[in-house]
Formats: sequence, structure tokens, C-alpha cells
Amino acid sequence: MQPDSRKSLKRTLLFIGIVVTIILVLNTIYTNQVLTKKTFYRKELMFQDYISNLPQRKFDYIFFGDSHAFHAINPDFIPNSYNYGSGAENYIKTYFKLRKVLSRDKIWVDTIVLELDPHTFSSRLTDKTNLFNELELYSFQEIMVVRDDSLLSLWIEAKLPIIGKGKEFGILVKEQEFNEVHQNGWLKNKENFSIANKTQSAEFVIGDIYKSHERISNVSFEYFIKTLELAKKNNINVVFIKYPHTKEYDIELTKNNLSKEDYYSIIFQKINQTLDSYTVLDYYDLFPEKDYLFGDPAHLNYIGAEVFSKRVYNDLKGPTLSRNQTNQELEDSNFFTPANNFVPRGVSLIFLLQSESTKSIS
Repeated sequence: MQPDSRKSLKRTLLFIGIVVTIILVLNTIYTNQVLTKKTFYRKELMFQDYISNLPQRKFDYIFFGDSHAFHAINPDFIPNSYNYGSGAENYIKTYFKLRKVLSRDKIWVDTIVLELDPHTFSSRLTDKTNLFNELELYSFQEIMVVRDDSLLSLWIEAKLPIIGKGKEFGILVKEQEFNEVHQNGWLKNKENFSIANKTQSAEFVIGDIYKSHERISNVSFEYFIKTLELAKKNNINVVFIKYPHTKEYDIELTKNNLSKEDYYSIIFQKINQTLDSYTVLDYYDLFPEKDYLFGDPAHLNYIGAEVFSKRVYNDLKGPTLSRNQTNQELEDSNFFTPANNFVPRGVSLIFLLQSESTKSIS
């Protein structure tokens, strides 16, 4: 090799080494100083710290869901529980989070509480902005098909998150409101819907979630069923919650011909094919004239969260489903009443959609 060629090769290797070093340094800074300030990652760090102090590594209740659960459930009023919800969460994320809790975190869970709201399966929650944008916490090899990405692309995104995400360095100079997320996983919402432009706010929310989006995303629903199967395999009780919404939200649903009856009919038909027993807590129209309990048309604020969480705990600690209880035993037990909104499979679902003309889906 000619001297000039050797010098050229050395300069090239030196340049590559410098570039790689810069990328690795920036990636380290990004991982330690940026990702750790993002709500999802901070919450995961808090969760790991929280479970490290659990004496028996056991939860009676873990709440999963999107921002509805994230805002509404304050575990301070539900002993031995954790709010594992996160903003814009879909059931793909929920499945992997539950599996992580059981297999990697080695936590024993008695009951999982899952969100079943009118928007829960919207493809809005499975678009590119929400579909595993926290790959560092998941097994990216398993979601190649879901993301429709190559293994190399996923590996780079997971191991070198600085690439393609450098714009988030703004977090370093912008104050985050993460202090509103409590150690138990709950996000404190300080907004007050009662002083907002209610109709305009409801119109915006409905448009953002439903317009130009599938009502039920196939991929989200697939992982919803996988979540139920995982719970069943691990002998975990399943409770479904319909979170409180304002009347303005419901009016906009009706105006846009978004039927809750047909939607829930499809969902519970599949649930009944998967689970032998479950419980439904219906709070959809629990606070029709109490807008001060909401931060916006579909999210409770911190005042509403306290009132609501106390109500949920009161219902959860009441008569509950025994493990592996048969449908006939449920029918014979006769302890499910409209007062507490518990509706097991095998019992008439007349109370499930209290404010609607309910179709039979048992």
C-alpha cells in the first residue's frame, strides 16, 4: 500500500472513530438526561423503585389504560394498588407491560383493571406517534411485524435513541411538569372543565380521536385479547372499567353517529369467547352534572380522582368474583346490583350500558 493510501485510510478511520465517539457520547447524554425526563420513562423508573419496596412483591390491583386511567385512579385511596396507565396507551403497550410485570418484575397480581371506553381501540392510539415509541422498554424483536420495521431499524432506535430523536433535547431546557406524577403512578390533573368552553372542547376531543380513524383497530384488539389470555393463564382476575365522561362528550358522540351499543356488542362478544368470568364497572355517566370534577370532557381532575377512586375501591372491595367461578354460580349468587355497577358474565347485562338501549351480548 502506498504511503498516501495509508495516510488516507488512517484519516478515514480517525474520522469514523471521531463520529462514532460523538454519537455515543450524545446518545449517553440523551439516554441519561433526556429520556429520564420524559413522563413514560420517569414513571417506569418510579415503578421500579416502588416495587423494590413491596414487602411481598404483590399487588391486589394494577390499573392499566390510557390518560383516562392515568388521571382518574389515585391509589392513595385504593390500598395495595398501582396506577400503571400512561398517556395515549394502546393495548399493545398494555400487553407487554403486564407481561413484564409478571415475568421480569416477578410481581404477583391478584386483579388487573382494564379500561373499556368508547375510544379505547381507536386507531388514533396505534398510529406511528403512539406505536411503541418507547422501544427501550420492550422486546423489539417481537414487534417487528407490528411496527413493520426491520430488525436493524428497531435495534438502532432502541439502542441509539439519539438518532432520529435529537429534537427532544429541548427537554433539557424546557421545564417538565413531571412533578405532577405521584409515586403511585397517578397524574394530578389541575384543570377545571366547568370554566372551559365545554361544547368547543368536546368537539375538538371527538374530532381528534374518531375522525379519520378506525373505531376498532385490529392490531390493538388483537393485543387486547392477548392481554386477557395472559391474565387467564396466570389466574388473574379481570375487571373492566368505563371511566366517567361529561354529557358534552356524550352529546358529541351522538351527533357524530358513534354508537356505543354496536361498539360494546362487538367487544363483549369476543371477551365472552376468551374469559370464563370477569367484572364490569360502569361509571360512564357517573358525574353528569359535576363538571368541576373534570379537567376536560373525558378526564377527571385531581378533585374528581379522589371522589372517583374512593368509589372504585368501595366497589372493588365489595362482593367480587371468586376465581374460576362458573356462570351458574354467578347467577345463583344474586349479589350484583345496579347500586355498585358490578356486572359479571353470565348475569344479565342490563346495567352495563345504563343510559343506553342495550343489546343483549351475554
